Amino acid sequence: MKKHEHNRDKLHAQIKILQQSLQSTEATGQIVDRDNRKLEDQMNLIEDNIMKIHTSAKTLIENVINRISEHKTLEKKTAVLLKQAQACYRDMEEKEIERENIENEVARVNIDTLNTTSQIEQLKLKKREVSEERRKKEETVTTYELEIRQGHDINEKKQKEVNKLIKGGRLHPF
Repeated sequence: MKKHEHNRDKLHAQIKILQQSLQSTEATGQIVDRDNRKLEDQMNLIEDNIMKIHTSAKTLIENVINRISEHKTLEKKTAVLLKQAQACYRDMEEKEIERENIENEVARVNIDTLNTTSQIEQLKLKKREVSEERRKKEETVTTYELEIRQGHDINEKKQKEVNKLIKGGRLHPF
């Protein structure tokens, strides 16, 4: 009987540890989810910046083409237009470098997202394992409690029979 109570206490302690582990796993999952949302926000911002750079580069190219076509007959403006075109191309090169840097950042964010997704899957698997282990231990505790109750019931029946025998005079008390 003491062994059953000891086992039950031990199982209760294990269940408590498993519940704490489950809570910790869930908290970690929430942190990962929050980090994922942050990464998605960053990716959206980077994508917006890429679109702005693309639009800006397109606008710059259109400006160069328009200026060249409008002023190509004027020799005095040719030097100015060439300087403006060079400045636009320098801007385009800078924007291209900036775009490449953003693309590299997007690639890093994608890798981080994949790593985070992998971690989330691992945490989900761990949560399932812990939940299954907890369920099994709770079943074991329930079985032990049932066995203890049955043992108590049997002892009560035997005690009643002994009391009847004592009262009936068939059994002499110690």
